[in-house]
Amino acid sequence: MVAGDQQSFHAPIVPPGYWSPCSLLVWNQGFLTPLGGLTVSTGTVKATDIRFPSSQFPHVSALPCYQFVPPDCYWSQEEGWSTFSLKSQYDRFGLPNYFWSLTNVNENFEICDTYPRVLYVPSMVSKNILYGSSRFRSRGRFPVLTYLHPNGKSALCRSSQPLAGFSSKSTEDQVLLEAIRNSNPDSNILYVVDTRPAINAFTNRAQGKGYEDTNVYRNAVIQFFDIENIHVVRSSLEKLLKGMCTVKHLSCMLCFCMI
Repeated sequence: MVAGDQQSFHAPIVPPGYWSPCSLLVWNQGFLTPLGGLTVSTGTVKATDIRFPSSQFPHVSALPCYQFVPPDCYWSQEEGWSTFSLKSQYDRFGLPNYFWSLTNVNENFEICDTYPRVLYVPSMVSKNILYGSSRFRSRGRFPVLTYLHPNGKSALCRSSQPLAGFSSKSTEDQVLLEAIRNSNPDSNILYVVDTRPAINAFTNRAQGKGYEDTNVYRNAVIQFFDIENIHVVRSSLEKLLKGMCTVKHLSCMLCFCMI
């Protein structure tokens, strides 16, 4: 469309299933040159809003972070299982050692389907202790080692919330946490870090879940970190990204659209 000495270029409508990071119109002066589907002026350009044809950008499934089938230059799906060795990561920690041993209780994911096969637990606990603790933990996620300090003593373990309710207890779970506490001979305290707000943990007791009672677990200290649930955290991240990105910052918008 020509209006005096100005020309306007309307980008094509974005078809369903595709996205375009900007909108609406480019006003420019001078000779127009097509460049890979994006019209660029060789003269002075005044642009308040820019729309790129969707052909300039791949479908979301073609983006690296969303690709289900990797390109031929990488590995096949079957080979992907061997690209990362969890056992080699534990080897870096100097494991196994006197306090921590490898267990095969989850070899077939029979205890916890969200835990890997390779798990390190305190050497002094038996399989019966692990089975008992898993029955007392949500989704069977009993405490397991995730990190060991280079000093070989300070350990970081993870687990799900206990199914304590208002009065339920598990001797096996108590024995396991006691063994974790004893794995560091330099400390007599077991620090329990609960990332939830305390009110959420208290409320979950009515649903048969809850938190570690320091009256039951000897020398345990619990600390709540007041982090909201995953839905609130995800919404917060989305608001942060939107707040940082405006139509005036195209590169930022492109990064946001590709996340």
